[in-house]
Amino acid sequence: TVTGVQTCALPIFRPSFVVSTGSLTRSGKTAEYENLKKSLLPFTEAKIDFHAVPGTEETRWTPDGKRTFAQQMGKTYRSFDYEGTHFVLLDSTVRLSEWAHLDRAQIEWLTKDLKRVRTETPILLFLSHPVGLENAETRPLDNEYDLFPLLREKNVIAIFTSNSPREESWQTHG
Repeated sequence: TVTGVQTCALPIFRPSFVVSTGSLTRSGKTAEYENLKKSLLPFTEAKIDFHAVPGTEETRWTPDGKRTFAQQMGKTYRSFDYEGTHFVLLDSTVRLSEWAHLDRAQIEWLTKDLKRVRTETPILLFLSHPVGLENAETRPLDNEYDLFPLLREKNVIAIFTSNSPREESWQTHG
């Protein structure tokens, strides 16, 4: 009892894994990743997987940003399944730029990846840059209209991004 109030132990939430939408470093240098890995040790020790995609901070300050990210954190884009849900991590970054683009190889990979996913399977998508912005002039992902047709017939539950100046929510096709 603390000051007359009875306390009880709360259950500790232990996630199965964590996904980050990027900007984990200040400039994408190897030494920054070493510091990041130290800060991620509690996840490693708890056997909680940590997944990330590169953000603008990893790729816009150094020409080797994407390569360094891949060496330190793993593939810049990939997917995995967990308990009946398909998780898609995309690399929307552009070397030495704050703008976004999904290159042809990634679009082709995503096309193949989504073909193997059943229509009813829930999909969660993660990328650094926001999508679906109304104003074409401020739309950071210059080829988001290459992305949306791939998702149209799928059960995309949510798209998670960072780098957005505000919280946004929108819904399409129910």
